[in-house]
Amino acid sequence: MKNTKKQTKQGLSQYRQKLASARVKACYIRANRDVLKRGLNWYKQANVFCKEIAHNTGLTVDTVAQVVSALSPAVSWELNKIQAEQMCNAFRDGLPLETVTTSTYETNRLKAWDILHGKKTITIKSPKTYAFYRNLLLDVDSVTIDRWMLRVMFNRPLKSLTALKYRQCEKILVQCANDLDLEPFQLQAITWEQIRQDS
Repeated sequence: MKNTKKQTKQGLSQYRQKLASARVKACYIRANRDVLKRGLNWYKQANVFCKEIAHNTGLTVDTVAQVVSALSPAVSWELNKIQAEQMCNAFRDGLPLETVTTSTYETNRLKAWDILHGKKTITIKSPKTYAFYRNLLLDVDSVTIDRWMLRVMFNRPLKSLTALKYRQCEKILVQCANDLDLEPFQLQAITWEQIRQDS
């Protein structure tokens, strides 16, 4: 048990952090003009999408962004948008949750529905979905570290992304963004576009 606790507190070595930083910058350098353009505009367009749903449903943009983020784990962006809009429309029309098809985890599906009913909110205790929700609102201080960013940094998913390792990954991305004169969410979106093109 003591070994387990010690391992849980262990973060990324300096070597792995430097290597991750180099990989993020290398991924950025590989991006062509089209990838750069898509990445730089990604969150702006995502924010417009949230505003459009808010306008059509009477919900706040904040609530819509939380729903989109809650439904995002393990789901493609295109499907994420379709299913978030369907859920928001179902809520507006007074339809039950059973009428909505989602592809994320059941806990996230239920959380999104509770968010619409004002029963839950996404908090910092869920760092990835919290950061994504904040980035959808164009908050430049939040940093989304998702499975694609982990692939950029480490060439594979981490077996255990502890809170400490998540914070270290955030700092790596922030520093890289500063070095490249970008906002962190811009660099994250550019590398997201590029790593998917590489795959």
